Amino acid sequence: MKAIQVPKTGGVEVLAYIDLPTPKPKPNEVLVKIAAAGVNFIDVYFREGRYPATPPFILGQEASGVVSEVGSDVKEFRPGDRVAFTGIAGAYAEYEAVPADRLVRMPAGITDHQAAAAMLQGMTAHYLTHSTYPLKKGDIALVHAAAGGLGLLLVQMSKNLGARVIATVSTDEKAKLARDAGADEVIFYTKQDFEVGRQDHLRSGSQCSSSARLSRAFRRLQRACAAIRPGQALAERILVYYASHAGSSHCEP
Repeated sequence: MKAIQVPKTGGVEVLAYIDLPTPKPKPNEVLVKIAAAGVNFIDVYFREGRYPATPPFILGQEASGVVSEVGSDVKEFRPGDRVAFTGIAGAYAEYEAVPADRLVRMPAGITDHQAAAAMLQGMTAHYLTHSTYPLKKGDIALVHAAAGGLGLLLVQMSKNLGARVIATVSTDEKAKLARDAGADEVIFYTKQDFEVGRQDHLRSGSQCSSSARLSRAFRRLQRACAAIRPGQALAERILVYYASHAGSSHCEP
């Protein structure tokens, strides 16, 4: 099979497109013929050596495809089933052996590309809106980077749960994406301080859940902290910080 391997950590020049033996599934595994693989920042971190991994290794943490073969102990899947998975390294390949309990059966009507793109980001958006802070009707969600893959899912899930969504974006094109996904209000953080803009939008609000993809700067996280600082007419203020590829940040309580 063909695969993209990292023989040593470094820049994009270390990526090698090579031939490898097709893996055989263990008794508890399923051999998946990869149809589409997700591309995420974590792949860059492994390739650069920021996250520990012993070379050589195959990149990729999520994919969709078709079951090609099942291990002797696997009963819930059979060849031909359409499946997707995340959190299993090695998706940049034509085939991958995946533990059966890590597979999700793909619903009819979902394309291979949609499934591969939605696994990691979709699970993240789901736990933020359903577990970290269960959004409900009447809540207000401030979503940063709302036109990104995760941001668009956050906007849609928040709206489906009945929340009012305020999105921050950088361009007119991204504003349209956020509005098309259901955002009620849009703040251009390149033109307007989102702390001030958020206070204007929420002046009469009752609750705020701030799901922040503060991916570029410590300064932006500090401003997000200020945007939910006590002393305003909000019954509840929550800042959820995720996607830490901008480096460490500190927020005073």
